Amino acid sequence: MIEGEVTPERQGVVRLRVSRPGGPSEEIRAAIDTGFTGSLAIPTDTIARLGLHLVRARRGRVADGRLIFMRLYLAHVPWDGVLRRVQVLETGGPCLVGVSLLYGYVLTFEAIEGGHISIERLP
Repeated sequence: MIEGEVTPERQGVVRLRVSRPGGPSEEIRAAIDTGFTGSLAIPTDTIARLGLHLVRARRGRVADGRLIFMRLYLAHVPWDGVLRRVQVLETGGPCLVGVSLLYGYVLTFEAIEGGHISIERLP
């Protein structure tokens, strides 16, 4: 099970350790974003510090309908006791956990400041 909390800004956040395969790791605070269909979005400076390897670059559509240039990197993330290999979207904004990382899990969100977040594998 993965646990987190609701911030005063009403975001559900979890702490994750991210690394490049065989490289250093860093703990990040990532907001849960059910509108993001990818696995993980991380800012450019964090990607650079970790030395993540570019997998591909492509154009993609964002929520407001615009097409933008996107860079995808490879990272390892311990997730519910299993080291998962995930594609990371480079972002100029905050760290985000998307639906692809949540897939196969139940997300419980106590929608109050300091509320508990839990992410548990589906039976």
